[in-house]
Amino acid sequence: MLTTTHNTGMEQPRIVSIAPSATATLDALGVADRVVGVTAHCELDRPTVGGWLTPDYETIGDLDPNLICTSDGLQRGIRDALQERGYQVHHHEPSRLEAVLAGFKSLAAAAGVGDAGGQVGGERPPRHGAGAAKSGIDSHDRRPGGYPQGGCEPPQGPGH
Repeated sequence: MLTTTHNTGMEQPRIVSIAPSATATLDALGVADRVVGVTAHCELDRPTVGGWLTPDYETIGDLDPNLICTSDGLQRGIRDALQERGYQVHHHEPSRLEAVLAGFKSLAAAAGVGDAGGQVGGERPPRHGAGAAKSGIDSHDRRPGGYPQGGCEPPQGPGH
């Protein structure tokens, strides 16, 4: 799911990022100087506007942003509340690699640096060739890879 807000005449928008992934992307796009507020979970040194799921709407208002970045299904309600308050919101919920790459481009467009979006993610590498042959990856298998973690009953994948 993507709620895209393109830069409509804003040369250098004032951005509040409530999503650490968006903050990192904005930094990679070279527009960290436009970010005026972040959550406590973001690594960029800017005023904090609360937590990822607990933003302080008053603090956000004090920063006077004209673009706010959210992501993930857990932030849909926050996105909706911000839009109801009249803010432009870039919201991105990628579920596949192609959607992640598209999100770089749409965030770059919203931040006013549309050409930079393709440079951040690049192109998706093919899943074939020598590396795939060595690893035993079937280039036609579109399922995500993984391995079971040892010592777990029942076996679980990484991150569980």
